[in-house]
Amino acid sequence: MINFIICEDEVMFSSTFEKIISKCMMAYNIDYNVHFFDGYGTDFENYVKTSSDFNVYLLDIKTKCSTGINAARMIREKYNDWASMVMIITSHEEYKYEALSKRLMLVDFINKLDDYEPEISNAIKIAMKNYGERPNMLTYEYRKTLYRIDLKDIMLIEKEPNAGRCIIHTSDQKYIVPKSLNSIEVMLDKRFLRVHKSAIVNIDNLKRLDPVKNKMTFKNGQHSYLLAREKKKELVEYVENNC
Repeated sequence: MINFIICEDEVMFSSTFEKIISKCMMAYNIDYNVHFFDGYGTDFENYVKTSSDFNVYLLDIKTKCSTGINAARMIREKYNDWASMVMIITSHEEYKYEALSKRLMLVDFINKLDDYEPEISNAIKIAMKNYGERPNMLTYEYRKTLYRIDLKDIMLIEKEPNAGRCIIHTSDQKYIVPKSLNSIEVMLDKRFLRVHKSAIVNIDNLKRLDPVKNKMTFKNGQHSYLLAREKKKELVEYVENNC
């Protein structure tokens, strides 16, 4: 899923930007959403803090609440999101040097007073190229710390007994995630399989399966017995064809 986040306090421009996005995305068979903000307040920051999808930000340089440069700095530095794509769209050309000198990895600085549609379209093409090359991340907050876990490193996700949270096992670490298994599942891609009411596995990292003992062994040597009967056949077929 791709999210386009338009932060613009003039409705006319917000509507126009949405139409440009829709026109560009007709060339891609990818689901996307468009989110609107009229300033960089609490709602905007909460979105930045909690979003785990691939984001493309179209930021106005000046709103009633803070600036696009400060918003870009928050995205990059405060929440350590260097994967999302950020472009500044403004009628204030005088801010261009300041914006580009901050080393915030902006896709582009686009002037509203010029013919901005081809510029935005080109920036979206760049974003889509990066989308195809991105590392997929699972993002969450725990005890006021933001975590980003590369999906390819996850072996197993299991529900912690008698608790409303889960444990993510990667190749070399364990992470406590204050979310239910169901809420985590919707954040994952097709390489993940729900094999038990209390477990999800990354089938790309499955090394061996003992169907008699219900034992799954992963590439890092870890193993799990959380395998439901109705999922065993599907997993056996996968292992026979891929492992």
